[in-house]
Amino acid sequence: MDELTQKIRERAFQLWEEAGRPEGQEDEHWAQAERDIRGSGDESESEESRLDKSLEETFPSSDPLSESQPGGGITGPGDESSKT
Repeated sequence: MDELTQKIRERAFQLWEEAGRPEGQEDEHWAQAERDIRGSGDESESEESRLDKSLEETFPSSDPLSESQPGGGITGPGDESSKT
């Protein structure tokens, strides 16, 4: 096994562990590891930016509103539900 493949394998394993060791996502972790190791061609991309990209898949695009309170429990200045 060449050095590049070994680095990709190690990164894929790290991503798998960070994701909670889910089954059936080997291809996604391998593809992300390849992107991380090979880079996007832009060497100036920061570590923070790469981390942001890898975390995009772990969070939902939006959270549902809470059913327990009107308006999802979100109140603020000028919100009628926050006036007493």
